[in-house]
Amino acid sequence: ASGFCEGDGLSVATMLIVSQGWHSAMRLWEGAAFSLSRVLCYADNWQLLCRATQHIRKLVAATCKFVDLLGMKLSPEKSHTWCNNKDGRADLASLSVDGVTIPCVLHARDLGAGVSYVKSKNSKIFKQREQAAIIDMSSIFALHTPFRIKARLILGRVMAKLMTACELQPFTDSDLLRWRRLIAK
Repeated sequence: ASGFCEGDGLSVATMLIVSQGWHSAMRLWEGAAFSLSRVLCYADNWQLLCRATQHIRKLVAATCKFVDLLGMKLSPEKSHTWCNNKDGRADLASLSVDGVTIPCVLHARDLGAGVSYVKSKNSKIFKQREQAAIIDMSSIFALHTPFRIKARLILGRVMAKLMTACELQPFTDSDLLRWRRLIAK
């Protein structure tokens, strides 16, 4: 998107500058919608998190204006929207860029992970990885090594096993509390 080869150091730096410009343009052009939303950037991925679908529409229109000023194009084929309620999904179903509808999805692959946007999605893969992570954590606890090494092992083996290339599931408060207790040991 920045005009440099992927992986080139200038590509990353240029995309960082473009992303900062995008963030500033959203604030300047759509102050009210922007203040009620979150605008996030990661590498060349831009995300808009809004509570109301009309804010998404305004921010997508402003994003199209911004990339057009730079001689770039927003790719509706590489974009998606999601909403956790039926009425919002119905409203977003008509959102389009250059005549191409941006799909409204219930789950998608994002940065190598499958993300479920609704609580009802069930993942057998996640449950299997969770069990493997618990076994790994138990073996790490049994090691006679300093805490800092155990902490690195938990990040490298346990968390990676939980979060890499599998579907992310919404955690309940009890799940979160259980994992905090396990890790705190």
